[in-house]
Amino acid sequence: MNAVRWGVQIGESSLPHLIGLALQLLIALLAYLAARWLVRVCVRRYPIETVHPIFRVLVSLFPIALAASLAHCVSLAFEWSEYAAWMPYGSVALFAALVYLLGAKVIQLLTTPEAAKGYELTIWLPLVLILTAMYLSGTLPKVGSFISEPQLSIGGQKVSILSVLIAIAVILISLRLSGTIARCAYQISLSRYGLDEHAAHIITHVAKFSTLALGALIALDFLGVSLSTFKFFAGAFGLGLGFGMQQIANNLISGALLLAEKSIRVGDMISVAGQVGRVERIMARAIVIRAQDDRQVIIPNMQLLTAPVVRWSKDSPSCIRLSIGTAHIEDIDSLQALLREAVSLHPMVLSEPAVRVRLTRLSADALSFEVHAWVSAVGEEAAQVESELYRRLYEALKGAGVAIR
Repeated sequence: MNAVRWGVQIGESSLPHLIGLALQLLIALLAYLAARWLVRVCVRRYPIETVHPIFRVLVSLFPIALAASLAHCVSLAFEWSEYAAWMPYGSVALFAALVYLLGAKVIQLLTTPEAAKGYELTIWLPLVLILTAMYLSGTLPKVGSFISEPQLSIGGQKVSILSVLIAIAVILISLRLSGTIARCAYQISLSRYGLDEHAAHIITHVAKFSTLALGALIALDFLGVSLSTFKFFAGAFGLGLGFGMQQIANNLISGALLLAEKSIRVGDMISVAGQVGRVERIMARAIVIRAQDDRQVIIPNMQLLTAPVVRWSKDSPSCIRLSIGTAHIEDIDSLQALLREAVSLHPMVLSEPAVRVRLTRLSADALSFEVHAWVSAVGEEAAQVESELYRRLYEALKGAGVAIR
């Protein structure tokens, strides 16, 4: 903004200044209302719900941006007029409103609605008001010059307060963005590219840690810290891994092997170290399984490579073996067909592989049969199906008048 006459000179009448400010704000208001009407018409004819959120933010900010720009143009047009003394105040106020709304929209994109409201009212709004007041009072350039001068020493490098503040802001933004980017990467991997949960899980971790690492590097660059400064710490960290952190290192390496081999995937049912449950998360150091009693069990990755593990894949069926004994009957083939039909009609029993019924034992007063059925369930769900199949066998034999022994 070009230099203009700020304030009211002693002895001047403030009426022309007030008239000029009112005229400027009136023109800005008319431009805002016209732009808002135009946006509403365009939105009704061309819905923007399906476009990118950033484009929707730009569309919503168009009216206030047009009003602020037009107010500044009016201020420049009347720059040497007696009506322009208070116009810069109107321009600054409108641009401050634009900056506040832009920051509020960005915060809403990065956080939940509840958290965004708290950030806007407690941090962003006071910051915009303070900076606006400092700009109008003429103290902002002095404060900016003070915080821009190198005054702090970090690792023998002189840095400014502004650099430290920017580095902190970068770290906070990267922490917030990492979760958002990870969730977006997970959803895109599943919906757009059709990847399975295991691959989406890996992409989520890579996206999250890459965002954090990039934020840390940018923050260090603002602080003027060279990566060579961390050579000593890297050596100490490696020594700690060799002696005091062997278990953690083993678990980290085991986790990398599990992710690379895909021997265990999210959603699989496993049995390890006396624990049976479905895999919910595969982390760098351990996996989290949901036990049959709905408990969450954390198992170190090293146990999955050193201990015997029983795995039921979520994509492969499991076999249920049913044993039952009946009284002697003349037509054994019809009895086997009756048992096969009673089990096959269950909705969870697969048609392929087909149900098999075998005569396993003969005694003086009983015939023993074993029924094999494949179901698309494991764990507690498979146990429930087994109970229902036994009930079906009982009802089928009772209806046929065959005694159970």
